[in-house]
Amino acid sequence: GSNQDGGYTVPQDIQTRINEYRESKDALQNFITVEPVTTLSGSRVFKKRSQQTGFIEVPENGEIPEKATPQFTVLTYQVKKYAGFFRVTNELLKDSTEAIVNTLIRWIGDESRVTRNNLISAILNTQAKTAIPDIKGLKKVVNVQLDPAFRSTASVFVNQDAYNWLDTLQDNNGQFLLQPSLESPSGRQLFGLPVVIVSNKVMSSRVDGETGAEFAPIIVGDLEEGIVLFDRQQTEIMSSDVAMDAFQTDVTLWRAIERMEVKMRDNEAFVFGEVQLPQ
Repeated sequence: GSNQDGGYTVPQDIQTRINEYRESKDALQNFITVEPVTTLSGSRVFKKRSQQTGFIEVPENGEIPEKATPQFTVLTYQVKKYAGFFRVTNELLKDSTEAIVNTLIRWIGDESRVTRNNLISAILNTQAKTAIPDIKGLKKVVNVQLDPAFRSTASVFVNQDAYNWLDTLQDNNGQFLLQPSLESPSGRQLFGLPVVIVSNKVMSSRVDGETGAEFAPIIVGDLEEGIVLFDRQQTEIMSSDVAMDAFQTDVTLWRAIERMEVKMRDNEAFVFGEVQLPQ
């Protein structure tokens, strides 16, 4: 009943092993183009899209009309640096029986993943939003608004809120729109397109500040064609026990640096749809 009555003799189940909660670790860079570069800045040349009209009939001795020539545009990038440092006491490094260093390295890796997710999400959100009121609106996005050039490589990207909305939709025959798929990452497909589910923590729903209405994202298209990440320097990790005040405070500092820029490559490669969630 108490320590004095013998409680001190009862063994306790104390573990020093570092346990980790399971959590979603979605990496949006897996769905876009990642291009390694070796310079601080640069550019890529693209031929502009244009509606060509074809040749016209010219009579004998008639004047041949001048036609438009291809026009070009330039996509420029300017690499930016993203960094942070972490402080670990030397007592912890020496006295801990667990792999503190490996845990810290994994933590830094997740910091890099979150940084890249934030940059990609920021570019995604620059795309004009298309309201999807119902099944017909969703079909119009796939069949009309998305250029057929991207149909064969397109996917449907949704967060948990949007997936829940999709998972309740039925056609006129009472059949659910989401169908099983062995090739889709989520095991589901929509109108023949694979469905990719991203955690709400990575791709959050938007809340209207005035009405309080919540809108969930449904992105349809090919993000590999739509967005590019120019990767100048993958995550570089260094440690020091003498830098800054590390020597005086008896700690080891860990520094992580990476350099990159995320740009819109082709805003016609995907449609950013939004569905209003029921309140």
